[in-house]
Amino acid sequence: MGEIRSHTGLRGVAAFFVVFYHLQFTHPHLPFEDATSIFKQSYLMVDLFFILSGFIISYVYSDQMAQGLSYISFMKKRLIRLFPLHLCCLFVLVFGLVTQNAALDLLGKDSRPIFTQESTTALISQLFLLNAWFPKDGTWNIPSWSISAEIFAYALYPTLLFMLSHRRIIGALGLLLLSLIFYGSVGYFDGSLDITSGWAPMRCLAGFALGMLVHSYRNGLLELTSGGLGALQFISFLGSIMTLSLPMNDVFAIPFFVLLVYSLWTDKGWLSELLAQRVFQYLGHISYSVYLTHVVILTLLYPTWTAIASRLTLDPLALRGLWIFVVLVVVLVSSHFTYHWVEEPSRRWLTKRLVPN
Repeated sequence: MGEIRSHTGLRGVAAFFVVFYHLQFTHPHLPFEDATSIFKQSYLMVDLFFILSGFIISYVYSDQMAQGLSYISFMKKRLIRLFPLHLCCLFVLVFGLVTQNAALDLLGKDSRPIFTQESTTALISQLFLLNAWFPKDGTWNIPSWSISAEIFAYALYPTLLFMLSHRRIIGALGLLLLSLIFYGSVGYFDGSLDITSGWAPMRCLAGFALGMLVHSYRNGLLELTSGGLGALQFISFLGSIMTLSLPMNDVFAIPFFVLLVYSLWTDKGWLSELLAQRVFQYLGHISYSVYLTHVVILTLLYPTWTAIASRLTLDPLALRGLWIFVVLVVVLVSSHFTYHWVEEPSRRWLTKRLVPN
């Protein structure tokens, strides 16, 4: 089954915006960072990831499961995809923080305790990717909460697929109702989808279900003319940018994300051609690495950066620009190596040994 290059490129762009979102927690900001709310609301890219995931999992596995792929084999394949890089990043983060503290102690400087009761509990839950279920678990490698939530969606996927395959209308209505109830509740109460624990698995499942629906009804797009397809991509692109850039209810972004995933799947149209460019394909292939490594890099690099920056006689905004440049370079280089040295080798090695042909 061929790769959908548009979706690959879209993943790369989304991961890039998540990096910029976490850069917003340090100051000062450059003017373009505060010109709109696009970077402050880029946590919504995770919801785009969830919708993409529902589509791609269905695109890759729906036929395989119809042909007899077992539930156990499916879950093994997904865990093999997620766990090695997660464990690598968590180990590097723990080792890096312990090393930093040891260095501060040797220099006679104050260090903060790493293994408190709360942080140790959080570390254990994150180690086994249970952290999406626990409230106030915002420590260690924070983005892993979404991987934890994805596992919940994967565990339910065969059941949801069975419903959709055998009772298409009823199954589709059920998935749609699940999503509408979640998004409707969020939209009614506080309008923020920045949910990383507690109800986080439902945040994932709501987007994942929409992605499954998009896949189930994807062939309707084949009847569109090239002009109609281009217009659909323009509307979805403009709507996505608008909802990210303006301070509005987060739920308004979801229909545009759905339309974006839907309008790109044929790999045709002006936006598909743009996302098929080499730079976006490269970012897409390493997007999982970018997503999981960037907070580790920010956490470990920032203390060293502040020490260096305090000795540089540069304007604060110039220092900010240099900090962003350093972070992006380190994240991209690190992600390149983790993709080629951790993600791909471990996937091949574990699949060969744990998943029957």
